[in-house]
Amino acid sequence: MEYDEAYGYLLNIMEELHHYIVPLYKRNHLDKIFEYVGSSVLCNIYGLKVLITAAHVLSKVQPEKLYLPYSEDKFIELPSNEIVITENDIDIGFAILAIDLPLYLSVDISKMGSFSSDEKFQHILVGCPGSSTKHSDRTTQKTTIQGYVTSASEGSEYIRLNVDMHEKLIVKFNKEKVYRENKKEFTFPNPNGMSGGGIFQFDENNAIKFELVGIMTDWDTSKKNAIIGARIDNILNKYLRIEKKEVDSTTKCKD
Repeated sequence: MEYDEAYGYLLNIMEELHHYIVPLYKRNHLDKIFEYVGSSVLCNIYGLKVLITAAHVLSKVQPEKLYLPYSEDKFIELPSNEIVITENDIDIGFAILAIDLPLYLSVDISKMGSFSSDEKFQHILVGCPGSSTKHSDRTTQKTTIQGYVTSASEGSEYIRLNVDMHEKLIVKFNKEKVYRENKKEFTFPNPNGMSGGGIFQFDENNAIKFELVGIMTDWDTSKKNAIIGARIDNILNKYLRIEKKEVDSTTKCKD
């Protein structure tokens, strides 16, 4: 489905989506700067603030400390009560935070949903491409959060890339002509740094509704026209042990 004027509403909600994305850093003690390592999504699950990212982003830093922006001029060590890194191909890690992050909004569980390949949906990737992100010093945050409009891939792509569609999702784009939320065409950037960012789903018939459906983990390095993500419903159900009921829009914890 071609991106057109009907998707101008993305401009109105992208500011909100930007505030769900938390850039992650490690400390370069030699140069005394904070080096950007990847994206993450701040989520609100039953009042718990959970930071979800790709496991390989966390692995870049461990056993060193992970940092994130706390204010416009202050970085803090990741304030987590618990950090979990999955030990399989799903490539997901998450941290349960001990404090609030004043710079960011959290995606409520009511705004998380199941990925759909129906053509009425489009999907926007939101994260911080490393190519457009400069390293930060103690006082200046230089991350650039961007959004790119994509569409669901066909089932044949899951076979070609050996991806389990029950755990992962694949979205595609024209790498030479991908659309940003401002309706301008761009060449898709090197996705390094986008890992851990959010994949949000939009229904063209309900312009004000969006759902977080995935976390970016990988990309097709051969054709370079597809992004692979972990499905948020699978993360909630399998790793955070939370089941979301679609019928009555309520949620419950598993016993």
